[in-house]
Amino acid sequence: MKKLIIFDLDGTLADTQPLLNFIFADALTECGLPETEEHIRALVKEYGFRSTKDGGHAPVAYLDRVPDDFGIYFWSNYENYYMKAADRLFDGIRETLAELKVRGHKIAVFSNKPHRFTKPIIDKAFGEGYFDFILGGTPEIAPKPAPTGILYICKMLGIAPADTYMIGDLPADAASAVSANANYIGALWGYSTREKLAEKGATLFAEKPIDILTII
Repeated sequence: MKKLIIFDLDGTLADTQPLLNFIFADALTECGLPETEEHIRALVKEYGFRSTKDGGHAPVAYLDRVPDDFGIYFWSNYENYYMKAADRLFDGIRETLAELKVRGHKIAVFSNKPHRFTKPIIDKAFGEGYFDFILGGTPEIAPKPAPTGILYICKMLGIAPADTYMIGDLPADAASAVSANANYIGALWGYSTREKLAEKGATLFAEKPIDILTII
């Protein structure tokens, strides 16, 4: 039976966290809080990052220290570097996607990253039209962990949630799939852990991308 396989982008298709750490370090340095990528990497690994009040993103340890206009620095750096994500695909992703297509499955991307960044990255990495559907963050679609994006892609491609797999590395991906009554595969090569994903209802896990072919 033909299935729909929806992939998250960051931490699932591409190893983008090192790039984000670099962007954090540059943005902090530019606004008068000099930092190194190495230190930011350690901070983000331990504490994570969150949105700032003006719409940027910063390591949690810096949320009460960044200026009110930090988003200007963050997004300026992001615009300069985000396309490098297209060159950071995880090992085995291309081969796995190619085999899924050979088997006749539909493939899609659903990311909370704004759509204006998501689609250019995917098109550069794989070529335009490679995926059957690409959906990044938009004001009209509630972000993960809401089920809205998965249900929207299912509707657009004419495949039921029960015949759909969401593949992602974060608890929000798992929660989104569970809420949509879709299947979920935890991408353990990404940025979370089996235990955290299981807390959101995950029961299927892939240690590496090629394992997806055995599960589906």
